Amino acid sequence: MPAAAGRYHAAMLRLPRSACLWFTLPLTAQTVLTVGPGGYAQIQTAINAASNGDVIVVQGGSYAPFVLAKDLTLVAAPGALVEVRQSTPGLGTTDLHPPTLAHLRGLRFRNTVSFFLSIQTRVTGGTVHLADCVFESFAAQGQAALAIDHAAVVMQRCAAFGAGVTAVGASIGSLGGDGVHVTSGSLAASDCWFFGSNLTLEVSGTGGHGVVADAAFVQLANCRAFGGANSALVSSYPAGNGVRVLSDSDVFLADCWVASGNAHSYAGAAALVNLGTVPVQLARTTLSPGPGTPPGPGSLGPVANAPLCGLAPGTPPPQLGAPWPVGVRTTPTTPVLLCWSPRLAVSSDPLLAERLWLAPATTSIAAFGLTDATGALDWTFVVPASTSLLYSSAFVQAFAASSLPLRASVAIGGVLQ
Repeated sequence: MPAAAGRYHAAMLRLPRSACLWFTLPLTAQTVLTVGPGGYAQIQTAINAASNGDVIVVQGGSYAPFVLAKDLTLVAAPGALVEVRQSTPGLGTTDLHPPTLAHLRGLRFRNTVSFFLSIQTRVTGGTVHLADCVFESFAAQGQAALAIDHAAVVMQRCAAFGAGVTAVGASIGSLGGDGVHVTSGSLAASDCWFFGSNLTLEVSGTGGHGVVADAAFVQLANCRAFGGANSALVSSYPAGNGVRVLSDSDVFLADCWVASGNAHSYAGAAALVNLGTVPVQLARTTLSPGPGTPPGPGSLGPVANAPLCGLAPGTPPPQLGAPWPVGVRTTPTTPVLLCWSPRLAVSSDPLLAERLWLAPATTSIAAFGLTDATGALDWTFVVPASTSLLYSSAFVQAFAASSLPLRASVAIGGVLQ
């Protein structure tokens, strides 16, 4: 026991580098560029003119897809509706691959519902933080709305539709599109919704899946993942799964709801399918079997219950001069350490069961406490109103356990506006 206690203490000390107050690190000078009236006509033009670390504020309007290969912050202007739509065949993909870290907030990647024009958003390098964004693909192409390939993504309050129509899980095409597909990459998502597309009368294939993991790390907290349905008139093809694991992956679902689509007269699909050998770890998560004849099971493949570290639902974005509530949900009477950093950078640590999402060199202690008899622990931080903090970023991650390995939550936070 003394040796185990020593390792636990060492793990707690390894996470923060120094104790300090929130938002006290020196800020880097940023240039703010504007897209829209009075500024650049297109997001891509502003990206081309920007330097690493700059901020691009996008005013309301419709813009062409773009390629982001710089460490930039792209945010919708307060109250603005910003849509990224394709207008030329073959030019409908937004590709994000910053050298280290990029932030996107409040952008909607929308399909124009045309058979000849398809849209997809891909993250193919670096780390990308996505907040309050919407992603759609065109199901006729069988594309995922958001594809993560050999990259790391943190998502908050986002929605991904594996189809090109605003109706939930709807489709006008042939192949079922997935909400998000992670291949050899990492995803940490909180308060997000993922929808696979439905099949229609004239098509074959499989309904889209909400979340697909292929040799990936996927950690979801307070998320909803729904598979797409097949056609009620031609129901000989399977519905989609809420979560589908194609090969050995590390998948953690805390406080989630996972459901498969309606298979109608075909055998119902499982809410969760794990084709790998590593169990999917669950905590306080509902698996809803898919309707069908007969109904589907809750899960297929290895799963295991685990004392995962989750978060209170509905955490808002941090705002200048406003209180910011942060809550942790895990097992009762468990010690929790909350750390913060202005930067994200995913890494592995043998003392953690999940990933470290905060950049170690800039990570500090924010708070410490013990969960109550229900497993809840809540804090409220007041973000300073200083305009010098505008467009800076802050993130927190919780670490909980009475023994090793420590359980880590997803990271939450974002760009201050």
